[in-house]
Amino acid sequence: MTFLKPIAPQLLSLLRFMSGLLVLQHGSAKYLNFPAGPMNNASPMTMSGAAGVIELIGGIAIFAPRFARARVRRGARNANAQAMLMLQCCNAASPVEINAA
Repeated sequence: MTFLKPIAPQLLSLLRFMSGLLVLQHGSAKYLNFPAGPMNNASPMTMSGAAGVIELIGGIAIFAPRFARARVRRGARNANAQAMLMLQCCNAASPVEINAA
């Protein structure tokens, strides 16, 4: 399957896009009544209703992960800043020395 290597990023994006739309469709059928189906107007207190909320939020997150990536980068930056602050405050050579103390 080496013939697909040049277009692998595009294929992965297409897979993410279609998977997000499928999950989003299930959630929107339960809460937005589109497309109309037997599970419309589900209560969030039922198991299928809770699944609908997860499907709506998860479908949007899979379909458009632009903001999720920014959050991950910001979280990694905050973790690095926190580690540097701990090193400066404790005068330790590594975070392992901080935990050992």
